[in-house]
Amino acid sequence: MTTNNAPNPIIPTNGRAREESPPGSIADLFGKILPALDFVTEQTKLDTALIVRQQDLRTAIATGLRNPDLDLTFLRNMTAVDWEENGVEIVYHLYSLNHHQGVAIKAMLDAEDPRTESVSDLFMGAIWMEREAREMFGIEFDGLADARNLLLDEDIDIHPLRKSHPLAEIETPQGA
Repeated sequence: MTTNNAPNPIIPTNGRAREESPPGSIADLFGKILPALDFVTEQTKLDTALIVRQQDLRTAIATGLRNPDLDLTFLRNMTAVDWEENGVEIVYHLYSLNHHQGVAIKAMLDAEDPRTESVSDLFMGAIWMEREAREMFGIEFDGLADARNLLLDEDIDIHPLRKSHPLAEIETPQGA
């Protein structure tokens, strides 16, 4: 486990500065429960974030859900960030209603073929979130039962929230 601001060559961080999570945080619990899990931490405005390898993402989320010391039973949100050639970062925001603590679990996905395992079998609400991330960012979720589009027509093959998606020209000049 790495919990400092030193770069970890296994986990890409895009060179962003990170504020270290405080001692005694939920990151320490994850470190005790999953000692083999390689992760770095950062403190967000709301929660501690664990940055894990893509292949460890589902394990970290499932452990957070199933372990009574973590009890992360509420999936608050799931989103993604396009870091262009560095990849697509996927972020799951989990919360424990019993322990009143939250965590963001992040992983970097490949820029050309963003793909990870679905957690929709762990959290039913993840079905909608993963469908939206698939449609808007082009992330493929292995094991997602219903991969239909939510917002765009099925025959449209674009991902509007990717930075490579071209912006439309302004139709009417403003302030004229």
